[in-house]
Amino acid sequence: MTLEFYNSENKIQLIGESSAIPTQLYFQGVRRLVTSDSVVELFSLEFLSITETEPKEYNADLQKLLDSYSSVFEKPTGLPPIRIHDHAIYLNIGAQPINVCPYRYPHFQKSKIERLVIEMLQDGVIRPSISPFSSPALLVRKKGRTWRFCFD
Repeated sequence: MTLEFYNSENKIQLIGESSAIPTQLYFQGVRRLVTSDSVVELFSLEFLSITETEPKEYNADLQKLLDSYSSVFEKPTGLPPIRIHDHAIYLNIGAQPINVCPYRYPHFQKSKIERLVIEMLQDGVIRPSISPFSSPALLVRKKGRTWRFCFD
């Protein structure tokens, strides 16, 4: 439970208490401690990883292969070409949509969903639907702290 680093030429060493076992504290517990005046200070220590922005150098053969298929790695700018067997959902004649309760979104997610839908419509990646059936969408945070659209 030690952390050592150098600041200028000074060696700094932080030593943790072996008797204090760190535990995860949830919001309700923090609120209870703060309202009972039991906490003087509350600290959070997070380690941030430093990533280099320089591109990695690859083997010459691999780089040649990546260059020859560079169009695969570009951001899509439209729907895929029409194929013989396009995706379709065939319904029974006269089928009525079921009653589905809409999801409730926090305001920041609602505005993010609207912004992503507008961007995808402008890029031509999606098109407006004429179906009476709904498709609920969720935003799920990815490991890189960006959002992923998930459709139910």
